Amino acid sequence: MRRVLSFIGGLVVGALIFGIGGSFFVYNLAHTGEPSVIVRNHTHSPIPQVRIETDVGETYTLDSIPPDGSRSTQISGREKALWVVATLSDGETKTSEQIYVTSQGNGVCRCFWECN
Repeated sequence: MRRVLSFIGGLVVGALIFGIGGSFFVYNLAHTGEPSVIVRNHTHSPIPQVRIETDVGETYTLDSIPPDGSRSTQISGREKALWVVATLSDGETKTSEQIYVTSQGNGVCRCFWECN
């Protein structure tokens, strides 16, 4: 009887581990190919907040980008226009040009601002 209970317990634990691992795998597989936005701070001062806004009403926020640092985020996969809005340490807001990205994320936006 003890062997049977140990065997059943092992099956339950194995199924639980397999289920949790499978859910992470399915989640990652479902989000493969979604576009990413990478924001890099090329200044000598931190940028407290950066927002990526789209023409379809989506907003993605990245907080506290250190000097010479970067942050990235995935955005939903469909064609859209996006622009970057940076709120600097002194409260000034800078907005980039608008670019268009495809569902695979093709598009480059280079934003160069003087931030002292």
